[in-house]
Amino acid sequence: MRVLIADDDATYRQWLEMLLSSWGFDPQVVCDGDEAMAALRRKDAPRLILVDWCMPGADGFEVARFIRRQAHTRDAYVLMITGSRRKEDMLQVLVCGADDYLLKPFDPMDLKIHLRSATRILGLTEELEKLRGQVTATG
Repeated sequence: MRVLIADDDATYRQWLEMLLSSWGFDPQVVCDGDEAMAALRRKDAPRLILVDWCMPGADGFEVARFIRRQAHTRDAYVLMITGSRRKEDMLQVLVCGADDYLLKPFDPMDLKIHLRSATRILGLTEELEKLRGQVTATG
C-alpha cells in the first residue's frame, strides 16, 4: 500500500520511510504541507497519509482539511503526528479531519499498530464502495 509521509524533519522522514518500507508499504515522502497537497491533488494519491502537525507552509491541519475537501481523497486515512500533549490540541487534530494521531516521540510498534488499524479500515471502506457499486449497477 502506498503511504504519503509529510514531515519537515529530514531525520524523521528517513526513519519513517525506512520503517514503512521494511513493513511492506510503499512510502512517498515530501518535506512540507505544500508538497503534500500537491501530491494529494493527483487522482492516484495515496489513501494512507502520515502528516506532521507543525511544518513550514501548510501545516498538518491545513493538509487534513484539504484531504477532506477533495472527492478522490475524502475517504483517505489521515494519521497526524504531533509532539503536543495538550488535550485541546489532540481534539483539534481530530476536528480538522485527521482520523487518528500519534505523539512524538513514539515507539515503532505503536506506529505499526496504528498502520494496521488504518489498513483494515481502508480495506473495509474499499469493500463497501464495491458493494455500493454492485447495488447501483443492479438497481
